[in-house]
Amino acid sequence: MNRLQGAAKQHRGRLRHVLAGFPWNAARKLAFAPTATNRVTHAYAGDAEARDSRSRDDKRLVQFHYDASNDFYRLFLDAEMVYSCAYFEIGQETLAEAQTSKIDHILTKLRL
Repeated sequence: MNRLQGAAKQHRGRLRHVLAGFPWNAARKLAFAPTATNRVTHAYAGDAEARDSRSRDDKRLVQFHYDASNDFYRLFLDAEMVYSCAYFEIGQETLAEAQTSKIDHILTKLRL
């Protein structure tokens, strides 16, 4: 087993958790959510104790996400460790070129 495979095996659960948060999963859940679930969600949102519990859970999930090692993110991020959108000006760029264009575009907007 090479180093990358070992790291992938070690972080497989974390990667599944990160991928579960991607927008397509949220859209799928929203599109197919049953009415009963919606009622439960709205009732939960109005409950102060539940909100406090959810806040603690949110903090724990944020910590889980940001305490991940760089080795984990190197499994699927580029050399700049960027994980957001890319900027395809023409539509023929490689992903690496589009990532660089995005960073340049942001720096231009910030006048840096």
